[in-house]
Amino acid sequence: LEKAANNARAMGVSVDAVMDNISAGLDDVNKYGFEKGVEGLGRMAARAAAMRVDMKSVFEFAERVFAPEKAIEMVAGFQRMGVAAGDLADPFRLMYLASEDVEELQIQLSKSLEKFSTFDEKTKSFRISPQAKRDLREISQQTGIGYDDLVKMSQAGQKMQMLTKDFKLAGIDEESKQFIA
Repeated sequence: LEKAANNARAMGVSVDAVMDNISAGLDDVNKYGFEKGVEGLGRMAARAAAMRVDMKSVFEFAERVFAPEKAIEMVAGFQRMGVAAGDLADPFRLMYLASEDVEELQIQLSKSLEKFSTFDEKTKSFRISPQAKRDLREISQQTGIGYDDLVKMSQAGQKMQMLTKDFKLAGIDEESKQFIA
């Protein structure tokens, strides 16, 4: 828990929110796999707090792709919509992440959603195109993750990517870039 609190501070998110997420997800530690047990759950909780999404939705998604048939259906649906990116394009990798590394599943899902948000220079805000809204609604139905959470994940991922790539200072590691962002 101390490592989780330190990780939350390093990411610049509320320690209370991370601890609440960990409490809610403790039952899932034995149901799903985490690379480093509770420490992995802590990192996942911090990431969820930073994106302002509910971790439970990622666990529900993992449950949906736990079985081979469901993972294959999910990958086919992702490919049809052009979402299949990284580990989400392979049903066997998807099943592995659902059963052994839910933290990485959350990361891959977030990365695949980044493309649905764009930064509007005119309004200085992140926007989702009408076609992306339709795709996100279909992704929501397939994954069981709420539309609002998908939008938050998309915008948070795009924002973090934008901010961290702008850092040109020498000697700043990825963790520091993420904290500053």
